Amino acid sequence: MTWALSLPGSRPLKLYGLVKAWLRSYYGRYLLKSPEFERFTKSRGVIVAFHRVNDDLSDSLTCSESKFRMFCAFFKRHFDVISLHEMIQLLNDKQSIAGKLVITFDDGYRDNYLNAAPILKELGLPASFFVTTGFIGNETIAWWDEKYLPSPAWMSWEEVRKLANDGFDVGAHTVTHADLGTLSEPEIRREVENSRDALTSELGGEPVSLFAYPYGGKENITESGRRIIQDAGFQCCLSCFGGTVTAASDPYSLNRVAISEWYTHPYQLTVDLLKSVRRDHHN
Repeated sequence: MTWALSLPGSRPLKLYGLVKAWLRSYYGRYLLKSPEFERFTKSRGVIVAFHRVNDDLSDSLTCSESKFRMFCAFFKRHFDVISLHEMIQLLNDKQSIAGKLVITFDDGYRDNYLNAAPILKELGLPASFFVTTGFIGNETIAWWDEKYLPSPAWMSWEEVRKLANDGFDVGAHTVTHADLGTLSEPEIRREVENSRDALTSELGGEPVSLFAYPYGGKENITESGRRIIQDAGFQCCLSCFGGTVTAASDPYSLNRVAISEWYTHPYQLTVDLLKSVRRDHHN
């Protein structure tokens, strides 16, 4: 017999998994008050990544609305939440990023506009939305969403513009959600420059300077790809395989932490952040 419990807004968890999650949350809460976390916030910043904020789906890309609100409240309480533009400026000026946190979103799902943005506005938090320009305003079904019927909707261009008008940053995430680590330089250039041009046109000529590459792994970008991104006028290039940001971080090689269903509580994020610091020191 398999014992399982259900948590609101999440998939069923086996009993041992629930206990493990509870222990990680308890340990993370303890770490928040520890000298180690205080040292962490005095030396490093964090960039977090979301994809969907949606109560109708439950998978590795989706965060429920209640969980998203809980994470945002956690960020606001324990970090200084700033925009990505502000963090890039601090890095370029060799200024401290201690305790700073940036909230980002990838892909361009409509629930970002419908569900996430109102919560961010209510709490007074900035955020950056990286959109796949070829998905916006149409019914393209991404390969990872083929299991859903109907598939999750993308934002319209009008909704993207409203996000920008509300003060949120909008950045590029290629045209087709391409794996830049597998493409030739001309193909990378088309994905990067065409996504920039589409955003610039749709946002009324405003320059677009933020870029996050799809899939976000170390293998999904090349050094030549980073150079193309820089040559295209972007001020940064964000990954999504974990890790923190230091004053010495290269804006074209910025770490991000993906927030997903495996975090049942924000306290668990504290554990992973400090693990990454210990790993860096060990290496």
